[in-house]
Amino acid sequence: MMNTIIIFGQKLFLTLESFSVYLLLGFFLSALLRLFIKPNTIQKLMGKRNAMSVVTASLIGVPMPLCSCSVIPVGVSLRKSGASDGATLSFLTSTPVTGVDSIAMSMAMLPPPLVIARPIVALILGLLSGFLQILFFKDDTKSISQNSEESTASFKDNLKECVNYVIFDLFPSLANTLFIGVILAAILLTGIELKLFPDIGTISTGSMILDMVIVILMGIPVYVCATGSTPIAAAFIMAGMKPELAFVFLIAGPATNITTISTVTSLFKVKTMFLYLGVIFTGSIVAGWVMGEFWGDMSLVNSHLAHNHEEMSSQWIIISATWLMIGAFGAHYFFSLKYKFSKKKIAVNENELNLKIDKITCENCVKKIDGAISSIPDLVISNVDIKAKTIQVSSSQGLDQEMILSKLNDIGFPAEIIQVENHHLNIKVEDMVCQNCVKKIEGALAGLSDLSMKNVDLETKIIEFESANKIDESLIVSKLKEIGFSSEILGDSDCCH
Repeated sequence: MMNTIIIFGQKLFLTLESFSVYLLLGFFLSALLRLFIKPNTIQKLMGKRNAMSVVTASLIGVPMPLCSCSVIPVGVSLRKSGASDGATLSFLTSTPVTGVDSIAMSMAMLPPPLVIARPIVALILGLLSGFLQILFFKDDTKSISQNSEESTASFKDNLKECVNYVIFDLFPSLANTLFIGVILAAILLTGIELKLFPDIGTISTGSMILDMVIVILMGIPVYVCATGSTPIAAAFIMAGMKPELAFVFLIAGPATNITTISTVTSLFKVKTMFLYLGVIFTGSIVAGWVMGEFWGDMSLVNSHLAHNHEEMSSQWIIISATWLMIGAFGAHYFFSLKYKFSKKKIAVNENELNLKIDKITCENCVKKIDGAISSIPDLVISNVDIKAKTIQVSSSQGLDQEMILSKLNDIGFPAEIIQVENHHLNIKVEDMVCQNCVKKIEGALAGLSDLSMKNVDLETKIIEFESANKIDESLIVSKLKEIGFSSEILGDSDCCH
């Protein structure tokens, strides 16, 4: 048992180690994309639901040196900035298969036919996935702000906003998906190490198509980038594998792994994920078959396997990036749990009770009452008005009114339940697209203890606020702006829930 745990820990670290540098590169490029390429530009080039946006996305994606993990944050950024679903899927398909770095390595290590065919197949698969998405599915993209105002902020302010975007928006939106993918990959690799699965490398079915299917399945649980897959494919060929099988691995390996599959599922829908996998799966097999049937002898391969992908990168950079990713995951889940269990978080659909306590005269009274209220699980004081001699208590678990009144009476503060007509405010937040956005907004407004988010509608992007006191509209708008959310105050006639 202990040996299994140790092996799992090793595989978990190796999985993180294999993609951390490239994922950080993806985040860096996402920040540059947000800094220098405005949403209006992306909307103009890739925002329309047509063939040109798909072609543009594929042509941009093929030469970019991004693997299947580093392409994820860039793809998410493109979609959030206005790229259509077809263009985004096209970019996510064509980009990880090849890049300028892997093309250069391929020229040194692989047969010329494979070097030439690799970027061509990547482009075709990108175009095919994008066209099919446009043909069969409707866009799910409803998250783009159409505000065309030019930013007047300084470069320093824009840079700060980009860093905040990566840390507080982009990474949190990907963290759960990435973490699940890493855990599953480590479990599968542990199973292979312990011989719980057959040694796929020695399987030969006698059917070329079935062999190709096995090669594709072999690459799904393992993270391998386009550059890293090149020496592996070369080693396969030198060990006797048919070049067309190695070519299938070169195409499908970098484009399919558990992390990418789970991210595509969360970014789009399950049916789009099946389209993505279907295009890569079918396209890889067809490409491998064509290479074997029509390109002739591809057995020649250069033997520069000493130029290992990891040896080309400084080891300290890889280790540093790995520990940075571990720290990022740790910080994300630490603050998520801290937020979840914090009593100071803003209340959403909590049960509230308003009480009038005539004996409240000062802050010491409030402290004494707070001590009694805090002794009741999940009960907090959400608002106090000493002048009006009223308090508001709230709980997400339901309120035991008799217990509350009894506790207050025991400490010499008899109370009566009163009905208070709360103030309401409806705000439309254009950039609010998911639960991570809601959490971010909740965190920014957590200091306003008398404010509750009574209702959140992601479809209409409308938040209904409620407070026992008058709501400071400008303060809420200002706090939302500080975290990158533009908002608009609505009247009752503008809202529909």
